[in-house]
Amino acid sequence: MKAQPYICLPHFGMWLAAAEKELKRGYPDFYREVSEPVYACFDSLREDISWFCKKFDYRYDAEPWGNAKDAPDRAGKFLCGDLHKPIK
Repeated sequence: MKAQPYICLPHFGMWLAAAEKELKRGYPDFYREVSEPVYACFDSLREDISWFCKKFDYRYDAEPWGNAKDAPDRAGKFLCGDLHKPIK
């Protein structure tokens, strides 16, 4: 999983369901390895979405967008499984 920075939630669920059936004893190690990048991506998106929302508050108007400008699009792709499609 080190080469794969993240996977979308639908594929994460499919991988976990298949691993639970097939791996038995190896499942906890598999879960730990696969969930790490998913949770890291989720945390990053959560922070970006939070900042995106704050940017609509006049107090944060002068602050830079950072990675938050396309956060809703990225969050949708992460949740729906469209990570491979480019953001328009």
